[in-house]
Amino acid sequence: MNRFNVLALLLLLLAGCASNPEKNSQAVPSSPALEKQWQSNEKQLDAINQWQAEGRLAVTQGSKGGNASFVWQQQGDFYQIKIFGPFGAKSAYIIGSPHHVELKEANGNVSTARTPEALLHKVAGWHVPLSGLRYWMRGMPVTNVKVNSKQFNDKGLLASLEQEGWHVEYQEYHRSAFAPLPSKILLTNGKVKVKMIINNWKQL
Repeated sequence: MNRFNVLALLLLLLAGCASNPEKNSQAVPSSPALEKQWQSNEKQLDAINQWQAEGRLAVTQGSKGGNASFVWQQQGDFYQIKIFGPFGAKSAYIIGSPHHVELKEANGNVSTARTPEALLHKVAGWHVPLSGLRYWMRGMPVTNVKVNSKQFNDKGLLASLEQEGWHVEYQEYHRSAFAPLPSKILLTNGKVKVKMIINNWKQL
């Protein structure tokens, strides 16, 4: 796995099984009924704090790019994410808690920092707000952070979100046994574009 593929995962940090995806995420005009439905959905999503997601991601920044598969386990504020290339090749791990993040690469290199943002700057020299991405992945805004704009689909779920300089587009949702969760997400910030497909969600 090259260095850019490892950074691709960092962009997605802070940065029951799912059923068939539903392509129902087109934005519709807001209404009091949709706002009420969203409040109920957001409460349900916020309660999901121990979960595992499996899928694929692709990141481009200008002419550079990379893609990989991942298995992401989140238990409250603690997380472990494995990223790997085709057929499980060249895996890398990120293990994190509120005050410590560690990246273990396949070549044996280990990098540490206090936050995902600091780790990304240390490894790549980038300044990107990463810590809230575990909220976006579940289909909700980062809590206690200003939301610049949001749109809903006809089921009261997020169709798009503008927050912390990122545009987050929810293209598909799963209908899982425990909540409607995203299955296809597109995140853009300037020249950085992140495409994420989540094949499977489950609670831990």
